[in-house]
Amino acid sequence: ACGGIGQPPCIPPSPDAHIADIAHERGADAGVDVPPDVDAGVAASTADDTVTALDAAEAADSTGPSEPADTSSPSVTGPAFYRAGQVHSPITKHVAKRWSEIRANGPKLQDKVFMKVGASSTVSSKTLACFAYSKVNLGKHGHLKATLEHFLAGDAAGKTPFNRKTMAAKSGHTAKWVLSGSPSPLQAETKLISPSLAFVHYGTNDMGMGSTYLSAMPGFYRSMMKLCHQLIAQGIVPMLTGISPRKDKKAANRWVATYNAVIRGMAQHFQVPFFDLHFATKDIPNHGMGGDGIHLNGYKGGSCVLTETGLKHGYNVRNLIALELLDRLRRVLLLGETALDKEAPGPVGLGTVASPLTIEQLPFTDTRDTLADGQDQIDTYPGCQSNADESGREVLYRLVLKEPKAIRAVVLHDSGVDVDIHLLDKSAAGSGCLKRDNRSVQGSLAPGTYHLAVDTFVKNGTPLGGEYL
Repeated sequence: ACGGIGQPPCIPPSPDAHIADIAHERGADAGVDVPPDVDAGVAASTADDTVTALDAAEAADSTGPSEPADTSSPSVTGPAFYRAGQVHSPITKHVAKRWSEIRANGPKLQDKVFMKVGASSTVSSKTLACFAYSKVNLGKHGHLKATLEHFLAGDAAGKTPFNRKTMAAKSGHTAKWVLSGSPSPLQAETKLISPSLAFVHYGTNDMGMGSTYLSAMPGFYRSMMKLCHQLIAQGIVPMLTGISPRKDKKAANRWVATYNAVIRGMAQHFQVPFFDLHFATKDIPNHGMGGDGIHLNGYKGGSCVLTETGLKHGYNVRNLIALELLDRLRRVLLLGETALDKEAPGPVGLGTVASPLTIEQLPFTDTRDTLADGQDQIDTYPGCQSNADESGREVLYRLVLKEPKAIRAVVLHDSGVDVDIHLLDKSAAGSGCLKRDNRSVQGSLAPGTYHLAVDTFVKNGTPLGGEYL
């Protein structure tokens, strides 16, 4: 068995997938041929920040269940790569060390208290609060009892962290809101309860903050990155949550995988926890969604009933995987376990023309730095009738498609960075450029070998390279 809570993950095709995504963000769309079912409306954006994510709204071909966790001494100790198709991001030696480093920034914070940051689903009494009351049934998950009791003993301004009504969550609001004001809701809640951990769940409302779902993404990214930076600087470990399907709007639902790719990419960038709520609920009725198509549903017997019957409902699954994550964090930060999962190395390759980074699975998300990674070999892209000066370093990725696929590629980066994305044919040369843009490329591709080049724009002789997702 695979794919269920507490089981190794499968990576099957998603029934909700429509397109593949590969993230890049900076300017206006350059005009890309797009299949009819892709929401391709694009508006110019002044966003500065960037994540560079190579991701896919269309799930990858199944590679079968992953192997069980192995806590033996790994041979790889670098940053973990967060693959799609897993409920929880991996906890390797590097990740565990990173969490300890973050916590060292705030040694006086409460180990038994977490903060809730988000919107309506975070505010809901069906999210976590029920663990503080009587209708709790762990079912087959009794091993989580010690963790539940640990956090129930936490003092969050007179309540437990589970049932505290957080000031850092408000229905209908976005990641930008929680950072606004002086003090901001995030600052006020942090000061009051001194949490060491923070559940962060944004994206659904943020999708609607632009003229298109694509144009809304830079603002969402900027706010989320700022939020994570603020938490980490104080010693609080952010726990990022993926968003659920959008059953209310087909056009919005086509962008859910892209937003989840960006959220996963940000978690990977910081090496902090990510849990994939979309993947966790994929096999339960109606994806665990309620009648409005936006919020999860809950079991009438209680959303903290984690029995087989209860776990056919969205909020119940969310509460289980949240408790699982708290357990994983407690084992690392308080019990001293150094690795709960096998090492998770990133893609093979150097990011050069001779040795491109291999995209083995879609969705795919990656973070690099064009000031340090890749090479300076491709300076122009005549195949796309472009005379832009791309003589800075570029990072190349190779994508091999065995069947026709519609992809979307998006890139995001910080202010002062200007990298562009190029879709190339198998030649991996500028003359083989098929599409390029400083925001995203998307369209239907035939089977074959392709390359994606994230290249540095040069302005007045200065390469505007840097980190991207």
